[in-house]
Amino acid sequence: MPKLDKSGESNESFMNMVEEMYENGDDDTKKAIAKAWVQSREKANSLATEPRDKINSGIIKTPDFTFYPS
Repeated sequence: MPKLDKSGESNESFMNMVEEMYENGDDDTKKAIAKAWVQSREKANSLATEPRDKINSGIIKTPDFTFYPS
């Protein structure tokens, strides 16, 4: 298992770790990472196209979480 580099920026460190896992992983690992990435992008795109009546005062509700803007 690759180590998470805690000295740098967290998102970059995480992406480097995932990239290393993908490059060194077997076919099942690669499929799981690709599936998670696609699902994440689909979810982000669906939030971007939500009708305005589902977004109240900047509060975004999904089945998985509720985001309250600061």
